[in-house]
Amino acid sequence: MLHVSPMTSNPSDNSNRLNGEPSYWRSLAHLSQQIERLELAEDAADVSQELDGVARRQFLKLMAASLGLAGVTMTGCRRWPQEQIVPHNAQPVGTAPGRREEYASCWELGGAATGVMITSVDGRPIKIEGNPQHPFSLGATDAWAQAGILELYDPERSRRVSEAVPAGDGHRDLAPRNWKQFLAFAQPHFDELRRQDGRGLAVLQGLTSSPTLQRQSREWQMAFPQSRWFCYEPIHRDNEIEGIRIALGQAYRPVWDFETADIVASFCADLLGTHPGRLRWARQWANRRTGKNSPLNRWYVAEPAPTLTGSIADTRLPAAPSRIPVLLEALAVMLGIAGNNGDVSSMGLSPTESQWLKLLHTDLVAHQGKSVVVVGSELPARSHGLAVAINQFLGNVGGPVAFVEESIANQGPCGKDIQELSAALESGEIKTLLILGGNPAYDAPSDARIKIPQGKALTSIHLSLFFNETSAECTWHVPMAHWLESWGDGRAWDGTYSVRQPLILPLFDGKTATEMLAVMGRAVTTHGRDLVRETCKQQRFLPADNDAQFEQAWEALLHDGVLDRSAFTPAKVPVLATADLLRFVSTDDRAANAGPGQFQLIFRPDASVYDGRFANNGWLQEMPDPITKLTWDNAAWISPSDAQTLNLNNGDVIEIGLNDDLGRCEIPAYIMPGQAVGTIGLSLGYG
Repeated sequence: MLHVSPMTSNPSDNSNRLNGEPSYWRSLAHLSQQIERLELAEDAADVSQELDGVARRQFLKLMAASLGLAGVTMTGCRRWPQEQIVPHNAQPVGTAPGRREEYASCWELGGAATGVMITSVDGRPIKIEGNPQHPFSLGATDAWAQAGILELYDPERSRRVSEAVPAGDGHRDLAPRNWKQFLAFAQPHFDELRRQDGRGLAVLQGLTSSPTLQRQSREWQMAFPQSRWFCYEPIHRDNEIEGIRIALGQAYRPVWDFETADIVASFCADLLGTHPGRLRWARQWANRRTGKNSPLNRWYVAEPAPTLTGSIADTRLPAAPSRIPVLLEALAVMLGIAGNNGDVSSMGLSPTESQWLKLLHTDLVAHQGKSVVVVGSELPARSHGLAVAINQFLGNVGGPVAFVEESIANQGPCGKDIQELSAALESGEIKTLLILGGNPAYDAPSDARIKIPQGKALTSIHLSLFFNETSAECTWHVPMAHWLESWGDGRAWDGTYSVRQPLILPLFDGKTATEMLAVMGRAVTTHGRDLVRETCKQQRFLPADNDAQFEQAWEALLHDGVLDRSAFTPAKVPVLATADLLRFVSTDDRAANAGPGQFQLIFRPDASVYDGRFANNGWLQEMPDPITKLTWDNAAWISPSDAQTLNLNNGDVIEIGLNDDLGRCEIPAYIMPGQAVGTIGLSLGYG
C-alpha cells in the first residue's frame, strides 16, 4: 500500500534545477520545493537490495523476460514454412543464423485492428513496430502492442487443456487433459446440440472487427438457430453506437481528419491516449503543430480528469462527468440549433464554463466547415446524437468529419448482453456456455457479475491465454494462441482490412477463436490460414477469377499486411431537421452535482494494464503512467481543492463506497492538478 509523507526541504535547496534551468515537476510537493519520502525510500531500497553489484531494478530488467524466453522457447520456436519443427542444431536449408527478418501483421484491441511490423531472428519474434503502409499505424505503435513480445513468452501462460472433475464435498479438482481428449468430449457434445438446433447453447465473445470471426458467427447461428450469441467488452462504445443510430437511422462510425480541422472540440474524449484510432490522431495533431504546411489548429478539451489529449489542449476545462452533457447542450443552444434563441442563462453554467463555451462558440462559428466536435464513448447516447447535429450544422460533415460503416454494429450491446447472460445463467436457461477469450468473472460490472453454476447442469468451456478467474469457474479450459502465433484478420477504425500471420508455432498448442468455432461447428476448414483465405474469397477482398490470380494477390496481402483501398466508403448520411434536434437535449442531469461529502466516480482505461488484461505484463507495469508517473499501482485521483477540504496528503488511504453498497475499496489518494472538483478518478485493471 502506497504511503507518502512529505518532508520539509531546505528553502535554499535547488535540487529541482539542472544546470541552472528548472526541471519538470512531478508532484505538487516537488513543485513546492519538498522532497517526498517515497523517493528516498526507493533510492534506499535500490542500494540495499543490490545483488552482487547489480541493483534490484536492473536485475529485474535483465532477467524478467530472459527467464521466460529460456523456459518456453527452446522448442517450437520457428517461422519456417515446414510443417515439422526443426531443432536449431540442424538449421533449415536456405536460412542464415542471426538474420533479422520482418513480417507484416496486425493486432486488435477494443474492436479495431492496427497494422504492425514484427522483427524475427532465428524464428523468434523480438520486436514490434508500426506498419508504415497501414493508415492507422503510419509506422507507429503503442506500448500495448510492443509489450506483446513479453506476453508471448510469459511463463505463466496457460500450457495445457484442463477439466474440472468432482472431488467430493462439493469441491472440484483440475485434471490435466490434451486437445484430443477435449475433442473426444466436445465434438459429440456439439453434434448433439446441433440436432437440438442449439437449444440451451450460448457463446460469449469480445468485440472484434475480424471479418472471419463475424462470418463464422453468422454461420454458427445458422447451424445452431436456437443458440444465443452474447458480446462483452469492459471498455465499449454502446452509447456512441446507439446515439448515432438514433440520429442517423442506422449505426455509423465517425472518422475525423484532425489535420484539416482548424478547431477541435473534445468533450471527454481521449483521442490521443486510449481511443482506438489514437496513433493516427496523434500523427495528425503533430503534423499541424509543425506549422510547416498550415497554421496551428486549436484544441478545446472538457474532461473530468487529465488525459494525454487534455495535456495538449490550448484551452482545457475540468468538468464533472454530469456537467459535460450540459456543456454540449449549451453549445448547441448558443449555436441556435437547440432552441432557447441562444439563451443559456437557465442552464446553470458557472462563470468558468460560460467563458470556455464563449471562446469555443466564437471559434466554431468563425471556422465553419473546418472544425470537429467529438464526444467520448462514456457520455450518454443523446450526447453523441447532439454531436452529430452540431457537426452537421457547422458544415463539418463531408469535410473533417465523415461517417462510415460500423464494423461491430452487428454485435450485441456489451452492457445489455452481459446483463442478459448473467440473468440467463442464474435462471438455468443455458446448458452449454462457450467463452471465447476475456475474463468476465473478473471484469464484468458489479450488477452483472458472471457466476457460472458448477455441476452437471452446465457445461462451460473457456478459451483463454491465461488460466484466470473465469477459467477457474468453467468445466473446461483450453489454451488460446497468442496473436503473434496465430492467423487472423481485422479492420481498422476506418474499415481498412489487414491480415494477421503467425511468427512462431503456438508454444502450447493454443487455438484461436476462429479455429475453436470451426472445430465445434464441424466446418470443412479448421486451420486458421484456410479460414482467413476463405473469408477473402467469399467477400471478394482479393481477385478470385482464377487460382493463380488469387494466389498472387494473397501473397501480396501477406507481404504488405494491409489491403490497399479497402477502407469503408464515406456514407451519405441524412441531414437532421432542426425540429429533430430537441430530442437530444435533456435537463435530467443538470442538477446531478455531488452533494457535500459525495463525489462522482470516474473509471478510465489504465495506460499500462488497460482494463486488466495486461496486468501480468512486467514491461507495462514498469512503464510510468504518462500523467502521474506511478508504476505498479493504482491511486484515486483527487483535486487539490478536495484534498485540502478532506485534509489529505499524497498517499493517504481513503475508503470509497458506492451509494448502493455494490462495493467498497481502500486506496491511496493522489492529488492531481486539473482534476475536476467533486470527482475521483480510478484506473481499471487493478481489481
